[in-house]
Amino acid sequence: MPQSRIFFAWVLVSAICSVVAGEDFAQPPESFGDTQDVFYDDAFQALSGEPPGQAKETAAIQQDAIRQDTDATDKIDWQTLIDSETLATEVKRIANNLTALTTSPAKFEAAKLKDCPRELAMLATLFRVIQLYPGDIPWQKSAAAMERQCLQAAEACEVGSDESLAMVKETCLLLEDLLRGQTVPASEAETGFPQFAPLMQRMEITVQEKLPTLLAKPRDFRKQATQVVHEAELLAMLSQVIRSEDYGYGDDETYQAHADALRDAANQLKQSAKSEDFAKAVEAETAVKKSCAACHADFRG
Repeated sequence: MPQSRIFFAWVLVSAICSVVAGEDFAQPPESFGDTQDVFYDDAFQALSGEPPGQAKETAAIQQDAIRQDTDATDKIDWQTLIDSETLATEVKRIANNLTALTTSPAKFEAAKLKDCPRELAMLATLFRVIQLYPGDIPWQKSAAAMERQCLQAAEACEVGSDESLAMVKETCLLLEDLLRGQTVPASEAETGFPQFAPLMQRMEITVQEKLPTLLAKPRDFRKQATQVVHEAELLAMLSQVIRSEDYGYGDDETYQAHADALRDAANQLKQSAKSEDFAKAVEAETAVKKSCAACHADFRG
């Protein structure tokens, strides 16, 4: 490079440095005047929705909450409370009963506010237990879909919907498919929890109607011991179901104690029936009635 060019470049750089060193840069304005409103003190105020990655984190938190809510139910050893054969027998009984209640509009009209909701609530409960039951038992793959169907049909009956008969008939058809070995398609519909009152009605039928008949005479008791076991297991199952926080008594120690007493008495009744010990069965039936009476005294007023 010629010496003149080098000298010129050196002079130019020196001049620029002198200007920079001798003058201040322009300062930002203290106020934006009329344009201030278009700016945000916090830029995140202008954003909507969740930040990237936050949606997955929120979903994970929600799933953890769901798992925590069902932990107590999942930990229950349902197999010790009710046999899988009892579950299947009760499902079949209710399926036949619902079919009979929907043979005509007149029959359904007489049953839609009490009998149908009770049977559908029981079905929903049975299918919920089937979902949680250990091992691979019949209808487990279809249990969630059937629980939703039964709850929706029960709700339609309780509110007196015009579509209630059609929904119960649809439930009956799905039950027929299930009993023939078909799988019921999964449903994405949201569901709640079986209503409390219909389950209590089913328990009262066992305590006030079925057990007094089954335990009326020693000789008849031995012939009907299998039915006593069936009713005792249903009582044990329901006594556990009604302890759920969904019914509002999850933190009530007195209520929980009554439910536990009923469960223990029902288990005692089951064992007495299996051994065909009439005296102990009657003693267990008395304990069942006492636990129910004590609970009603505290919570029915």
